Amino acid sequence: MNVLSIILTIALVLVALAIIGVVLVQKTRSGGVGSAFGGESSSFAERGRATSRETKLQKITIVLGVIFGLLAIVLAAVSPKGNTAAPVAEPTAAVEATAAPEATEAPVEATAAPEATEAPAEATAAPAQN
Repeated sequence: MNVLSIILTIALVLVALAIIGVVLVQKTRSGGVGSAFGGESSSFAERGRATSRETKLQKITIVLGVIFGLLAIVLAAVSPKGNTAAPVAEPTAAVEATAAPEATEAPVEATAAPEATEAPAEATAAPAQN
């Protein structure tokens, strides 16, 4: 990863965190559940200041969103495509040069399994109970 990609990635993360912060500071448009119980009891002067503050926050959100999108596009264009590691040489020549070692031991002869003998009838009978 080159230096430019690292710088752009850090900038992208910082802009994303800024967007999260700005959006969390904004008030909801509907007023939420609190307005249903009479939570909106502010004067006209306070509403004017709140409106200008909300307008600024909305503009900041739009600007940060555009910056985020542009950074993402630039980062995608600048970042290396696929695997950029140095190509690895094929190991076929080394494999062909080495031969399999010769077997030095004599093969083991297979022996037949001993025949199964039946157990004496007395051993398998159940013991008599008194």
